Amino acid sequence: MARTASRRCRADPREIVSNAAWECVMTVLDHVYQQLSADARRVYQVLGALPSLPSVGVAEVAAAATMPLAATSEALQDLARCGLVERHEPDADSDHVDTEDGCDGHGTRERFRVPAGVLEHAIGQAESLGERDRASVLRCWVNHLLSTASRAGALAAPDHHSPGHDQALQPDAPDALVSFSEPGRAWVWLEDHFPILVAAARTAHWNSWWDLAWRIVACLSPLERRLERDELWGKLCLDVAAQAARSAGDQQVARLMVISGTDALRRLGRYDDVRVHLYRVLYQARTDKDRAGEAAALQGLGDVARVTGLVGEAEALHRKALALREEAGEEVAAAISRIRLGELARLRSETPAAHDLLTGARTELVAANSPHEAARALAFLARTHHQAGEHDQAQALLRHAAGEFAGCGSVLWQARALEWSGEFDQEYGDHDAARASYREALAVYDRRSPLEAVRIIRVLRELDRPTAPGAQVAES
Repeated sequence: MARTASRRCRADPREIVSNAAWECVMTVLDHVYQQLSADARRVYQVLGALPSLPSVGVAEVAAAATMPLAATSEALQDLARCGLVERHEPDADSDHVDTEDGCDGHGTRERFRVPAGVLEHAIGQAESLGERDRASVLRCWVNHLLSTASRAGALAAPDHHSPGHDQALQPDAPDALVSFSEPGRAWVWLEDHFPILVAAARTAHWNSWWDLAWRIVACLSPLERRLERDELWGKLCLDVAAQAARSAGDQQVARLMVISGTDALRRLGRYDDVRVHLYRVLYQARTDKDRAGEAAALQGLGDVARVTGLVGEAEALHRKALALREEAGEEVAAAISRIRLGELARLRSETPAAHDLLTGARTELVAANSPHEAARALAFLARTHHQAGEHDQAQALLRHAAGEFAGCGSVLWQARALEWSGEFDQEYGDHDAARASYREALAVYDRRSPLEAVRIIRVLRELDRPTAPGAQVAES
């Protein structure tokens, strides 16, 4: 009976049934609820206390309920048999794979959701927990997601230091700990759980759990390379993480979050907003003698100057950032500054200087085990060889860079490198090779960026026209 009610009321139940019928549904659900075991009732209340989510996994529910994993799994199966929850299958065309490697003994690869027609009843049962218990449920759930995201991020992107990684919390239900066997599975977990982690960060912020809020967003920062969610990322960094870090009294982290948010604003073309935020960060960093924050702000301002055509100003800002980073002994950050300066030298047709800067940066980043940035240095070095007329060498380096991007999970940069390969062949006059490279890029963009995929389709259509334009690629 509960299953029938949930199916009838899947969209907006009050638009489907009358008030009297709805009261009847609630009465039926009350009756089903009373027949449940104590564990199943506990899990049902916990589901009602959590934010509205696309789905939840067994490990997440176990952590929120502070119950053993096996008991939680059994309770969810009982709820599914009664129709109070339903199993949630990922989209058939998603890249989802089973990622909760260490938790496969109790059905934890399954995900569940509360049907729309049952949700109001579940929320009502959660009210009986009391305010303190509901807050405890939410905090345990947030703790679990932070702990898992921290370990996933550290494994997926070891070169991407997040201030949240070294202070991750252990979940309140130890056997609900999610483990990962290799970086690819950690990446998939982060991507699949991105909307859930965003909800957790906002829940923490809403409840004034400042340290939890900014750490979750910080743990998501490696995804900035992979997901085109600039509007959302900017709001998360500026409105959630930075504000939470300030409230927690950590001004340095707040500045880092603002800088990360301005990267997204820059990609959106909101250059004036970026400058306002970064000049404020620059002033604060200098006041607090935060050299890393000062250098990062200068780099951000240099990036804005470059994309707005102020190459000389961009070079001056990046040189100031490089000097600060060299003085502080920040090898990876200094190498990233050299990539910026190398690309600026290429834009000024100073090929030997560009080659030296990018080769040095590449060597330092490989030695520092920073695969994404090392691959970027190699891709820009390929562009320098192309500018010098060394077509075969440029293509060899670019193909190698595309492979490195694929290996470290930087899918959009992989597509960008393949697109540049098509540009090089097109400029060289080899339209067949260009077409093949563009199609490779399209296959990658199609999985991640529909807008970029449409742009490449247009490039392919124009390729055979007498005045075929080359592909325009953002280099930020």
